[in-house]
Order: sequence, then C-alpha cells, then structure tokens
Amino acid sequence: MKREIQASPSPLRVTDQFTVTSEGDYQCQLWREGAPTGIRLDGAKLQAAVAWLDLFLLVITDENGYEDFVNLHLLDAHLKILDTASVGSPYNSGQFGGLALAPPNQLTFSFPGEAHAWRITLYEKPRLSRPLLPFSGVWRSLTIRRHFDVRMVSQSAKGGGKAVKL
Repeated sequence: MKREIQASPSPLRVTDQFTVTSEGDYQCQLWREGAPTGIRLDGAKLQAAVAWLDLFLLVITDENGYEDFVNLHLLDAHLKILDTASVGSPYNSGQFGGLALAPPNQLTFSFPGEAHAWRITLYEKPRLSRPLLPFSGVWRSLTIRRHFDVRMVSQSAKGGGKAVKL
C-alpha cells in the first residue's frame, strides 16, 4: 500500500513509494513499493520523490563528504528516464535541504547549504533546451529537449512554496 503526503491541493506532491539501495561508485538501485525495478541511477541516497501528473522526480544525493552533487531524475509512469541533471560543483561538499513545493509545477531546495537555492520547473511536454552558461552549477548531457528546468535563484526568490518535512 503506497502512502502519499498531500502537501497542497495541487497534483504536485511528495510520495514515499520509492527507495534506493546504494551500489557504490555513486550509483543506486531504484525500488518501487518494496520491489527492485532493475533501474540504476546516479546518486546514493534518496532525499525526496515528488509525483506530478503521471511523472516522478527523484532527488538523490551522492553522499560524498568531499564532493557532493544532487542528482535529479525525471521518470514517467513506466519508470522510463525522461530527463536528468546534476547540481553541484567539483570539490564542493554540501547539505541538501529546504525542499518546498510551489504548485502547480515548481519546487525549490537549498544546496550546498542555505545560501544557495535552486528552482525546478516541470513541463508537461518537453521543451527546447536552453544552453547553460559555463560553471552554472548544473550538469546535463547535451540534448535538444528538456522535461524540466533547474536554475539557481536567490533565497528571497525561493519563497512561495509549501515546505515539506522529509
């Protein structure tokens, strides 16, 4: 039986139907409702799973004390990986926190500490990707289309979402 935490009347919500088991080398095995899926993802510790429409955004950190990244993986209802990105920078450790849902399709979090805030915008249909500036802190493979956007925002711009207790 899955349990979902309704943070707002929006379809954007935190779900607990996913877990991961670390497999070393900053990779993990994805589990859904207690069963292995056979899917390996970047990262070691699941920080949050957010459901939106028929999509799932998994937030997984590397848990490396010397160089940590936040890995964002968007999956469809059949657990096909639609899009992925990593937030962080080499030789920079940090702490993930401050997850807040900002309906209808945004969420924010802090990383590598309270001084840095990030906003994720989810899209119902893929959009043409915008080029990232060098050293923007977001690492992605080169593709033409994106299913979500992630940008650094000021702490004051982070407000407006409902904080989620994880």
